[in-house]
Amino acid sequence: MRNKTSKDKLPGLKSELKQNSFILFMRKEFNTSMWIKLTPNMAGALQTCPFSFQEKYLTKAVREPAFGYNPASRMGQNVHAALDIFYKRGGSFNLSEMDLLDLLNQKWDSDGFFSIEEELTYKQEASRLLRNYYAHSIHEPSCQLRTTETFHTTATAVTLGQHKLNLSGRFDRLDLYGDGTLEVIDYKTGTAGAGFPGQEEFAGRLSNLIYFRLAKDLFPDVREITVSHYYLRSQRKISVRYTSEVIEAARTELEILLDELEVGVAPTLVNHNCAWCLVRKAGRCHQFTQREAETEEILF
Repeated sequence: MRNKTSKDKLPGLKSELKQNSFILFMRKEFNTSMWIKLTPNMAGALQTCPFSFQEKYLTKAVREPAFGYNPASRMGQNVHAALDIFYKRGGSFNLSEMDLLDLLNQKWDSDGFFSIEEELTYKQEASRLLRNYYAHSIHEPSCQLRTTETFHTTATAVTLGQHKLNLSGRFDRLDLYGDGTLEVIDYKTGTAGAGFPGQEEFAGRLSNLIYFRLAKDLFPDVREITVSHYYLRSQRKISVRYTSEVIEAARTELEILLDELEVGVAPTLVNHNCAWCLVRKAGRCHQFTQREAETEEILF
């Protein structure tokens, strides 16, 4: 976790005036320190690099492309679509493995693949993932309610310190059990080289905090909420149970990050995501503008 007491100004921050103007506008418009929209993915981006988050979502100096070539992402979307219908029709209690594979064929979207050969490779991999998934799904415990592909937005702003947050996100799956517990399950179909997170790192992810808060808003009477990631390549699941201690630690880190954004000292955190960061590629990251001028390459 970063040093939470660091408030040093970032050297060479060209957008400082723009940041301060934005903050003054927000204060005038909403009479609060920060009013911000957050999804689980956006919270993850904020935690990964506050400066990149600021450039993409606050000042909007850098924008995501409307469409990018990403066959792995398209395969993941197709797998998610098949699992959505699979559970809407009763899961392994009502459907066979072949039924699940038929759903994959029905929901398959060919956009995003460079060639027929590439698409076939990814479709074979998707089928393999779902066959393995089905074998594990027959051992799932029964639950009182199971919903999939549920989108939710908080009806009113969530207060965190002096900040106001509008939260929204889509759940891959929600399992409500008879004992009053709720599990949020997020499917992961990432590349074979993607590592399995450690328990401490996973528990500290702010994206999971947003999932927790959205689930609590949907099911206010549940006594306990767990957020889990299910990795289809390894058929492994990692979970964090949201106790009062876990909630407080995550809330504190999020509030500190928002405080840093407000006063214009959002730090740049150098990590493996820098290799494909749009802010770096746009030449707006002072950390790499200087490094690339000196070394002419990024080593990751």
